[in-house]
Amino acid sequence: MSLKVQIIYILYSFVFGFVFSFFLDWNYPYINKLKRWLKMVAIFFLTLNFALLYFLGIYKINYGIFHPYSLFLIFAGALLEIYFTKKYKKKRKS
Repeated sequence: MSLKVQIIYILYSFVFGFVFSFFLDWNYPYINKLKRWLKMVAIFFLTLNFALLYFLGIYKINYGIFHPYSLFLIFAGALLEIYFTKKYKKKRKS
């Protein structure tokens, strides 16, 4: 895999973690109002859609070759989104 493809793959994984965390935070109030079994179904389909979207992107970038460091980058993107969301909410309250 060339360096260019690796950099695109790293950026895609990082941004995907950010976007995935954002959509989970955004949908949480709506999902939380549902009955328990509907919550499980909604979370299942939301996660399934994002997993399929992620693997479709990986397939387009590097023919579906998955590397373990991408999990770290997805997690790092999600943590960054959580940090920005808390900072934004704190700033908005004051």
